[in-house]
Amino acid sequence: AALRAALRGGDYKECLDILAARGVALNSAAAAAAPPPPPAAAPPAEEADVAAAALHRAMKGFGTDEDGVYATLAAIPSQGAYAAVTAAFRAQYSDFHHGDLAAALGAELTGAELAR
Repeated sequence: AALRAALRGGDYKECLDILAARGVALNSAAAAAAPPPPPAAAPPAEEADVAAAALHRAMKGFGTDEDGVYATLAAIPSQGAYAAVTAAFRAQYSDFHHGDLAAALGAELTGAELAR
């Protein structure tokens, strides 16, 4: 729900498509219809930290590196890994959108930039 609230229109769909391609189910209706994925091992903390840093780097400052955001999201292999990245982002970047990755994505990925 937080991701849907943070992202608008095509932005939300594009993020869902990227995450779904990596086995991360955020749509509750689709998740209920699909068989549960096999348990994925939690990624090493370093991988989550690296992904959180890459997302922060792509979004901070003037302008957003959309390609960097999408490449990082596409590299997240599972829902467990996404949760670890979200937790790492919250821990490392509490001063950036209050550490809320979904809010940061919603604020940084808007408008014509994502209409592509």
